[in-house]
Amino acid sequence: MYTIALLPNKATQKRIVSFTKEYKNEFCGQMLDMKINQPHVTLLKTAFKPETDLKELLNILVSEYKKTSPSGFLQGLQVNPRRALISHLSNDDNIVAMHNLLLPHVKPLVDKANIKNKKFVGDTVEEVESYFKYGYRYTGDKFYSHLSLGRLNDEEIPYDLEKAFEDNFLGELISFDRIAICRGIKNTLGHVVASKKLHPKGMLFIS
Repeated sequence: MYTIALLPNKATQKRIVSFTKEYKNEFCGQMLDMKINQPHVTLLKTAFKPETDLKELLNILVSEYKKTSPSGFLQGLQVNPRRALISHLSNDDNIVAMHNLLLPHVKPLVDKANIKNKKFVGDTVEEVESYFKYGYRYTGDKFYSHLSLGRLNDEEIPYDLEKAFEDNFLGELISFDRIAICRGIKNTLGHVVASKKLHPKGMLFIS
């Protein structure tokens, strides 16, 4: 499976990684890092057909939406049913627009035979339809931009972790300077296999 993701600038990524390491005893599984599990916002997860030109796909996405400046403000922490600790982003219209833009481009490239969980049931009919169409349950109206900090040991957020996050990150504007396609490793973002750097104002750098 691949993930199409927006990556914050390196300085922001390093701050987030450092924060999670400070509270590493509260997490289980793969921690955030700067190699195979970079802090990111997922635009879509899918299985591509083997012949898909990933770099060309990124060129198309960026050229069609080159005037955007994807960003959002970090909100308070939440825990989802799988104990993933996440922060939603507000004022994220440009991120949502980028997600919606890529769907028609990705749809004909999806290798449905390699969507892994054949027994996926989801929480709604829409999630099931989305999963078997793309390999990702959250598309269209179900999409929400969020940054995941890792998987907690428990279902409740430790007070000191939540307080520290609020003191250091709550309400912070997160801008994204790169769009990337990553090859997934279990429970990680995976290695970057193709990427394009975005100008702070949304225009494309030649790279």
